[in-house]
Amino acid sequence: MLKDPLALFAHDDGRVDRPVSATEWWVSPAYVEGDDVVVDLSGDESSVKAVHPSSKLLDNFLKLSDAPASRILRFVNTWGLIGFGRVFQDFAMHGIGGETARQTIIQTAKAFLGIVIENRHIEKQRDPIEAYRTLAKYVHALLGLAIEVENNAADAQIWQAKYPVTFPNVSYGRDAACDEIQMKVNRLLQFGGVALTLDRAYEENRWRTVVGFNHGTLGAIAIQVVLMVARTDSLYSCSGCGSPYIRTHTHQRRPKAFEGNYCSECNRSGRPVIDAKRRYRDKMREARRLSAAGFSISLIAEQLDTESENVKRWIKEKASGKKKTR
Repeated sequence: MLKDPLALFAHDDGRVDRPVSATEWWVSPAYVEGDDVVVDLSGDESSVKAVHPSSKLLDNFLKLSDAPASRILRFVNTWGLIGFGRVFQDFAMHGIGGETARQTIIQTAKAFLGIVIENRHIEKQRDPIEAYRTLAKYVHALLGLAIEVENNAADAQIWQAKYPVTFPNVSYGRDAACDEIQMKVNRLLQFGGVALTLDRAYEENRWRTVVGFNHGTLGAIAIQVVLMVARTDSLYSCSGCGSPYIRTHTHQRRPKAFEGNYCSECNRSGRPVIDAKRRYRDKMREARRLSAAGFSISLIAEQLDTESENVKRWIKEKASGKKKTR
Protein backbone atom coordinates (compact mmCIF):
# COMPACT_ATOMS: atom_id res chain seq x y z
CA MET A 1 0.00 0.00 0.00
CA LEU A 2 1.36 3.43 -0.93
CA LYS A 3 2.24 5.85 1.83
CA ASP A 4 -0.60 8.30 2.08
CA PRO A 5 0.59 11.87 1.37
CA LEU A 6 -2.77 13.23 2.50
CA ALA A 7 -1.67 12.93 6.11
CA LEU A 8 1.21 15.29 5.39
CA PHE A 9 -0.98 17.77 3.52
CA ALA A 10 -3.79 17.73 6.11
CA HIS A 11 -4.51 20.77 8.25
CA ASP A 12 -4.21 20.67 12.03
CA ASP A 13 -7.88 19.72 12.34
CA GLY A 14 -7.45 16.80 9.93
CA ARG A 15 -9.13 18.46 6.93
CA VAL A 16 -7.72 17.46 3.57
CA ASP A 17 -10.43 18.86 1.30
CA ARG A 18 -9.92 22.05 -0.68
CA PRO A 19 -13.25 23.80 -1.38
CA VAL A 20 -13.51 25.31 -4.85
CA SER A 21 -15.97 27.71 -6.46
CA ALA A 22 -16.57 25.64 -9.57
CA THR A 23 -19.10 24.61 -12.15
CA GLU A 24 -20.96 21.35 -11.71
CA TRP A 25 -20.78 18.28 -13.91
CA TRP A 26 -23.20 15.44 -14.50
CA VAL A 27 -22.85 11.85 -13.29
CA SER A 28 -24.65 8.88 -14.82
CA PRO A 29 -24.78 5.42 -13.20
CA ALA A 30 -22.22 2.87 -14.35
CA TYR A 31 -21.50 -0.85 -14.20
CA VAL A 32 -18.50 -3.18 -14.63
CA GLU A 33 -18.12 -5.12 -17.87
CA GLY A 34 -14.98 -7.23 -18.16
CA ASP A 35 -11.96 -5.00 -17.59
CA ASP A 36 -13.94 -1.80 -18.09
CA VAL A 37 -16.29 0.42 -16.15
CA VAL A 38 -19.14 1.49 -18.41
CA VAL A 39 -21.75 4.26 -18.22
CA ASP A 40 -25.28 2.85 -18.23
CA LEU A 41 -27.19 4.79 -20.89
CA SER A 42 -30.40 2.80 -20.50
CA GLY A 43 -31.75 4.80 -17.54
CA ASP A 44 -33.92 7.91 -17.62
CA GLU A 45 -33.00 11.47 -16.66
CA SER A 46 -33.86 10.88 -13.01
CA SER A 47 -30.80 8.62 -12.68
CA VAL A 48 -28.44 11.46 -13.61
CA LYS A 49 -27.14 13.77 -10.85
CA ALA A 50 -25.09 16.96 -10.68
CA VAL A 51 -21.98 17.09 -8.48
CA HIS A 52 -19.40 19.69 -7.39
CA PRO A 53 -15.85 19.27 -6.06
CA SER A 54 -16.22 18.58 -2.35
CA SER A 55 -14.57 17.24 0.74
CA LYS A 56 -14.16 13.58 -0.20
CA LEU A 57 -13.27 13.70 -3.89
CA LEU A 58 -9.47 13.52 -3.72
CA ASP A 59 -9.47 11.34 -0.62
CA ASN A 60 -11.77 8.82 -2.34
CA PHE A 61 -9.71 8.91 -5.52
CA LEU A 62 -6.31 8.30 -3.91
CA LYS A 63 -7.67 5.19 -2.21
CA LEU A 64 -8.10 3.60 -5.66
CA SER A 65 -4.37 2.82 -5.96
CA ASP A 66 -4.87 -0.84 -5.08
CA ALA A 67 -8.67 -0.94 -5.07
CA PRO A 68 -10.85 -3.75 -6.41
CA ALA A 69 -13.17 -3.12 -9.33
CA SER A 70 -16.15 -2.74 -6.96
CA ARG A 71 -14.55 0.22 -5.20
CA ILE A 72 -13.62 1.87 -8.48
CA LEU A 73 -17.20 1.43 -9.64
CA ARG A 74 -18.41 3.09 -6.43
CA PHE A 75 -16.12 6.06 -7.12
CA VAL A 76 -17.43 6.38 -10.69
CA ASN A 77 -21.03 6.20 -9.51
CA THR A 78 -20.31 8.95 -6.97
CA TRP A 79 -18.07 11.31 -8.96
CA GLY A 80 -18.50 10.27 -12.57
CA LEU A 81 -16.53 8.52 -15.29
CA ILE A 82 -13.17 10.16 -16.03
CA GLY A 83 -13.49 9.27 -19.71
CA PHE A 84 -9.82 8.54 -20.49
CA GLY A 85 -10.51 7.91 -24.17
CA ARG A 86 -12.11 11.33 -24.63
CA VAL A 87 -9.45 13.01 -22.48
CA PHE A 88 -6.60 11.74 -24.63
CA GLN A 89 -8.58 12.25 -27.81
CA ASP A 90 -9.15 15.92 -26.94
CA PHE A 91 -5.50 16.30 -26.06
CA ALA A 92 -4.36 14.81 -29.37
CA MET A 93 -3.46 17.34 -32.02
CA HIS A 94 -6.48 18.97 -33.66
CA GLY A 95 -6.92 18.50 -37.36
CA ILE A 96 -5.21 15.10 -37.48
CA GLY A 97 -7.41 12.38 -38.87
CA GLY A 98 -7.40 8.66 -39.43
CA GLU A 99 -4.66 6.40 -38.13
CA THR A 100 -2.35 9.31 -37.26
CA ALA A 101 -4.81 10.62 -34.68
CA ARG A 102 -5.27 7.11 -33.31
CA GLN A 103 -1.51 6.70 -32.85
CA THR A 104 -1.30 10.11 -31.13
CA ILE A 105 -3.95 9.04 -28.61
CA ILE A 106 -2.15 5.74 -27.93
CA GLN A 107 1.22 7.42 -27.51
CA THR A 108 -0.17 10.14 -25.23
CA ALA A 109 -1.90 7.61 -22.96
CA LYS A 110 1.18 5.42 -22.73
CA ALA A 111 3.51 8.35 -22.06
CA PHE A 112 1.26 9.77 -19.34
CA LEU A 113 0.06 6.69 -17.50
CA GLY A 114 1.42 3.66 -19.32
CA ILE A 115 -2.13 2.54 -20.14
CA VAL A 116 -3.59 1.28 -23.39
CA ILE A 117 -6.59 3.08 -24.84
CA GLU A 118 -8.66 0.97 -27.21
CA ASN A 119 -11.20 2.14 -29.78
CA ARG A 120 -14.06 1.20 -27.44
CA HIS A 121 -12.73 3.67 -24.85
CA ILE A 122 -12.74 6.46 -27.42
CA GLU A 123 -16.03 5.73 -29.12
CA LYS A 124 -18.13 4.91 -26.04
CA GLN A 125 -18.43 6.03 -22.43
CA ARG A 126 -16.20 3.39 -20.88
CA ASP A 127 -12.83 3.36 -19.10
CA PRO A 128 -10.20 0.72 -18.38
CA ILE A 129 -10.52 -0.13 -14.69
CA GLU A 130 -6.73 -0.29 -14.38
CA ALA A 131 -6.47 3.34 -15.53
CA TYR A 132 -8.02 4.52 -12.24
CA ARG A 133 -5.45 2.59 -10.19
CA THR A 134 -2.61 3.88 -12.36
CA LEU A 135 -3.73 7.51 -12.19
CA ALA A 136 -4.21 7.28 -8.41
CA LYS A 137 -0.62 5.98 -8.05
CA TYR A 138 0.58 8.78 -10.33
CA VAL A 139 -1.07 11.44 -8.15
CA HIS A 140 0.21 9.73 -4.98
CA ALA A 141 3.78 9.90 -6.29
CA LEU A 142 3.33 13.51 -7.38
CA LEU A 143 2.08 14.60 -3.95
CA GLY A 144 4.85 12.58 -2.32
CA LEU A 145 7.49 14.41 -4.38
CA ALA A 146 5.91 17.76 -3.45
CA ILE A 147 6.16 16.85 0.24
CA GLU A 148 9.78 15.80 -0.19
CA VAL A 149 10.63 19.10 -1.88
CA GLU A 150 9.15 20.99 1.07
CA ASN A 151 10.69 18.86 3.83
CA ASN A 152 14.20 18.42 2.41
CA ALA A 153 14.76 21.85 0.96
CA ALA A 154 18.26 22.31 2.39
CA ASP A 155 19.82 18.93 1.51
CA ALA A 156 21.47 19.77 -1.82
CA GLN A 157 23.46 16.51 -2.02
CA ILE A 158 20.34 14.35 -1.89
CA TRP A 159 18.68 16.33 -4.66
CA GLN A 160 21.76 16.39 -6.86
CA ALA A 161 21.99 12.60 -6.57
CA LYS A 162 18.34 12.23 -7.60
CA TYR A 163 18.45 14.88 -10.32
CA PRO A 164 22.08 15.12 -11.52
CA VAL A 165 23.46 17.56 -14.04
CA THR A 166 22.69 16.28 -17.53
CA PHE A 167 23.08 19.18 -19.94
CA PRO A 168 24.37 22.75 -19.61
CA ASN A 169 21.73 25.36 -18.79
CA VAL A 170 19.26 22.63 -17.69
CA SER A 171 17.98 22.62 -14.12
CA TYR A 172 19.22 19.95 -11.73
CA GLY A 173 18.87 19.01 -8.06
CA ARG A 174 15.87 20.36 -6.16
CA ASP A 175 15.13 22.87 -8.93
CA ALA A 176 14.68 19.98 -11.35
CA ALA A 177 12.29 18.29 -8.90
CA CYS A 178 10.26 21.52 -8.73
CA ASP A 179 10.21 21.68 -12.54
CA GLU A 180 8.91 18.11 -12.65
CA ILE A 181 6.13 18.89 -10.18
CA GLN A 182 5.14 21.98 -12.13
CA MET A 183 5.12 20.11 -15.44
CA LYS A 184 3.06 17.19 -14.12
CA VAL A 185 0.52 19.35 -12.28
CA ASN A 186 0.08 21.60 -15.31
CA ARG A 187 -0.36 18.52 -17.49
CA LEU A 188 -3.12 17.31 -15.17
CA LEU A 189 -4.84 20.68 -15.51
CA GLN A 190 -4.47 20.47 -19.28
CA PHE A 191 -5.91 16.97 -19.48
CA GLY A 192 -8.77 17.98 -17.19
CA GLY A 193 -9.61 20.98 -19.36
CA VAL A 194 -9.48 23.33 -16.35
CA ALA A 195 -10.23 26.97 -17.12
CA LEU A 196 -11.83 30.05 -15.62
CA THR A 197 -15.40 30.49 -16.76
CA LEU A 198 -18.21 33.01 -16.33
CA ASP A 199 -21.13 31.97 -14.15
CA ARG A 200 -24.35 33.77 -13.19
CA ALA A 201 -25.10 33.86 -9.45
CA TYR A 202 -28.85 34.41 -9.75
CA GLU A 203 -29.49 34.47 -6.00
CA GLU A 204 -27.02 37.36 -5.70
CA ASN A 205 -27.95 38.97 -9.03
CA ARG A 206 -24.36 39.18 -10.23
CA TRP A 207 -21.75 37.53 -12.42
CA ARG A 208 -18.87 35.63 -10.91
CA THR A 209 -15.74 33.88 -12.13
CA VAL A 210 -15.50 30.20 -11.28
CA VAL A 211 -13.35 27.23 -12.24
CA GLY A 212 -14.78 25.18 -15.10
CA PHE A 213 -13.87 21.64 -16.17
CA ASN A 214 -14.08 20.34 -19.72
CA HIS A 215 -13.55 16.89 -18.21
CA GLY A 216 -15.40 17.19 -14.91
CA THR A 217 -13.99 14.42 -12.73
CA LEU A 218 -10.39 14.68 -13.88
CA GLY A 219 -10.50 18.48 -13.87
CA ALA A 220 -11.80 18.51 -10.30
CA ILE A 221 -9.03 16.11 -9.21
CA ALA A 222 -6.46 18.31 -10.93
CA ILE A 223 -7.56 21.52 -9.21
CA GLN A 224 -7.53 19.74 -5.84
CA VAL A 225 -3.93 18.63 -6.50
CA VAL A 226 -2.95 22.20 -7.43
CA LEU A 227 -4.33 23.60 -4.17
CA MET A 228 -2.68 20.87 -2.10
CA VAL A 229 0.76 21.26 -3.70
CA ALA A 230 0.54 25.06 -3.38
CA ARG A 231 -0.44 24.63 0.31
CA THR A 232 -3.54 26.74 -0.15
CA ASP A 233 -6.77 26.11 1.70
CA SER A 234 -9.35 26.85 -0.95
CA LEU A 235 -10.26 28.69 -4.11
CA TYR A 236 -13.37 30.86 -3.88
CA SER A 237 -15.25 33.35 -5.99
CA CYS A 238 -15.35 36.74 -4.24
CA SER A 239 -18.90 37.80 -3.37
CA GLY A 240 -17.90 41.41 -3.97
CA CYS A 241 -16.05 41.60 -7.29
CA GLY A 242 -16.74 38.05 -8.53
CA SER A 243 -13.04 37.29 -9.09
CA PRO A 244 -11.45 34.02 -7.95
CA TYR A 245 -9.16 34.27 -4.93
CA ILE A 246 -7.24 31.92 -2.67
CA ARG A 247 -7.83 31.60 1.07
CA THR A 248 -5.14 29.97 3.18
CA HIS A 249 -5.94 27.93 6.29
CA THR A 250 -3.86 30.39 8.35
CA HIS A 251 -5.69 33.46 7.04
CA GLN A 252 -9.21 33.33 8.40
CA ARG A 253 -12.07 30.95 9.02
CA ARG A 254 -13.67 29.17 6.10
CA PRO A 255 -17.01 30.76 5.10
CA LYS A 256 -20.17 28.84 5.77
CA ALA A 257 -22.33 27.58 2.93
CA PHE A 258 -24.34 30.37 1.27
CA GLU A 259 -22.38 32.95 3.27
CA GLY A 260 -20.66 35.85 1.54
CA ASN A 261 -16.90 35.68 1.27
CA TYR A 262 -14.53 38.38 0.05
CA CYS A 263 -11.03 38.81 -1.35
CA SER A 264 -8.56 41.01 0.54
CA GLU A 265 -9.14 44.01 -1.74
CA CYS A 266 -12.91 43.97 -1.22
CA ASN A 267 -12.40 43.48 2.51
CA ARG A 268 -10.21 46.57 2.67
CA SER A 269 -12.75 48.61 0.71
CA GLY A 270 -15.52 47.80 3.20
CA ARG A 271 -17.53 45.82 0.67
CA PRO A 272 -18.71 43.18 3.20
CA VAL A 273 -20.41 45.88 5.34
CA ILE A 274 -22.00 47.52 2.28
CA ASP A 275 -23.32 44.18 1.04
CA ALA A 276 -24.57 43.20 4.49
CA LYS A 277 -26.61 46.40 4.69
CA ARG A 278 -27.99 45.80 1.20
CA ARG A 279 -28.98 42.21 2.06
CA TYR A 280 -30.63 43.44 5.27
CA ARG A 281 -32.68 46.03 3.39
CA ASP A 282 -33.62 43.51 0.69
CA LYS A 283 -34.72 41.00 3.30
CA MET A 284 -36.77 43.62 5.15
CA ARG A 285 -38.54 44.72 1.94
CA GLU A 286 -39.26 41.11 1.00
CA ALA A 287 -40.70 40.40 4.47
CA ARG A 288 -43.09 43.35 4.13
CA ARG A 289 -44.08 42.28 0.63
CA LEU A 290 -44.85 38.74 1.75
CA SER A 291 -46.79 40.04 4.75
CA ALA A 292 -48.91 42.24 2.48
CA ALA A 293 -49.55 39.17 0.32
CA GLY A 294 -51.00 37.34 3.35
CA PHE A 295 -48.14 35.09 4.40
CA SER A 296 -47.78 34.27 8.10
CA ILE A 297 -44.92 35.55 10.25
CA SER A 298 -43.47 32.07 10.76
CA LEU A 299 -43.56 31.23 7.07
CA ILE A 300 -41.87 34.51 6.14
CA ALA A 301 -39.17 33.93 8.74
CA GLU A 302 -38.55 30.45 7.38
CA GLN A 303 -38.49 31.70 3.79
CA LEU A 304 -35.98 34.45 4.59
CA ASP A 305 -33.90 32.37 7.03
CA THR A 306 -34.34 34.81 9.90
CA GLU A 307 -36.05 35.03 13.28
CA SER A 308 -39.78 35.67 13.61
CA GLU A 309 -39.04 38.60 15.92
CA ASN A 310 -37.14 40.31 13.10
CA VAL A 311 -40.09 39.89 10.73
CA LYS A 312 -42.51 41.28 13.33
CA ARG A 313 -40.27 44.30 13.91
CA TRP A 314 -39.92 45.06 10.18
CA ILE A 315 -43.67 44.86 9.63
CA LYS A 316 -44.40 46.96 12.71
CA GLU A 317 -41.94 49.65 11.61
CA LYS A 318 -43.60 49.79 8.21
CA ALA A 319 -47.06 50.08 9.76
CA SER A 320 -45.96 52.87 12.11
CA GLY A 321 -44.19 54.73 9.32
CA LYS A 322 -40.83 54.61 11.07
CA LYS A 323 -37.64 54.18 9.11
CA LYS A 324 -35.08 51.77 10.46
CA THR A 325 -31.61 52.00 9.04
CA ARG A 326 -28.66 49.80 9.56
